[in-house]
Amino acid sequence: MAAEAAGQVEEPEGGRKALGKAARRRWRPGLRGGWKRALARWFLPLQTSLLFCGDSHLAPIWKGYKAGLFGTRHARCVLVAGATARGLGNPRSATGARQKYLEVLLPPAPRVVPVFLLGEVDCSSVVWLRSAAAGTDPADELVRSVTVYLSFLDEVLAAGYRRILVLAAPLPTVEGSDHHRAHSILRRDITATLRERTELTRRFNQAVAEGCRLRGIDFLDLTAAWTDPTTGLVADRFRARDPLDHHLDEEAAAPVWVAAIRRALRWPRWRDARRG
Repeated sequence: MAAEAAGQVEEPEGGRKALGKAARRRWRPGLRGGWKRALARWFLPLQTSLLFCGDSHLAPIWKGYKAGLFGTRHARCVLVAGATARGLGNPRSATGARQKYLEVLLPPAPRVVPVFLLGEVDCSSVVWLRSAAAGTDPADELVRSVTVYLSFLDEVLAAGYRRILVLAAPLPTVEGSDHHRAHSILRRDITATLRERTELTRRFNQAVAEGCRLRGIDFLDLTAAWTDPTTGLVADRFRARDPLDHHLDEEAAAPVWVAAIRRALRWPRWRDARRG
C-alpha cells in the first residue's frame, strides 16, 4: 500500500507460471466450459486492459483484481492517496496526482481503457475547507471541482483514447460527530453532517455524469448500491469496521465494484459510434 499511496504503478506479478499447478488446471479444457477457456487463451492478446487512476478509494477494486475477480483481463493501477478532482488542474498540487496520472496515460496505448475514480475527497473535505476559508458557498466550490475534473477528461479524450470509464465518487461513511477524531487531520475541521456531505456527493456525481454524457464518456454510478433506502445514507454493511475510516469496507465493496465494472465493459460502446 505504501507504493500505491506514492502513486506508483502496480502490475500483476508472475504471470501464469506464478499461479501454480492447481490454478493452471483451470485453463485446461474440460467437459464443461472447455471451449470458453480455449477461446479465452486465443483472444487474450486482443482483450482491452484497464488503467485505473484515482484516490485511495481504488483499494477495494485493486484488491478484487489481485484476487482474480477480473478474470483474464490485465490492469494497472495508479492510486494516489488524497488525490482530488480539483487538484487535476494544478501540476504542483500536494499529491502530484495530475503528473502521476499523465505519466501512465500518455501517450495512449492501444486497447487500453482508463478508469477514473475521484471526488470523495472533494465532497467530504476540500469543498468544505475551501468554503470556510474563503467564505464562499460550498455549491460554488463544488462546481469548480467538477469543471476541473471534466477539463482533465477532455485532455484524455483529446490524447486519443477511444473509451473512458468514470466511476461515481463513493458516499461518505464517517458520522459528523466522529469527524473531530478522523484519521485524516484535514477532515477534523469539517463541521458538515454526514447527510450534508452525502447530498453534496450526490450532486457532484450528477454533475459529472451529465458532463460525461455530453462527451460520450461512460459513467458508472453505484450510489444506489451503497445506499440504505431507509436512511438515504451509506448502508452499514459497506462501512469500514473502524468508524473513523472514511473508506468503504473492502471485503463488502470489492465484489460490487468489480461486478459492475465488468458489466460496464462487456459490450464495447465506442465513443464515435454513440455520437453517430
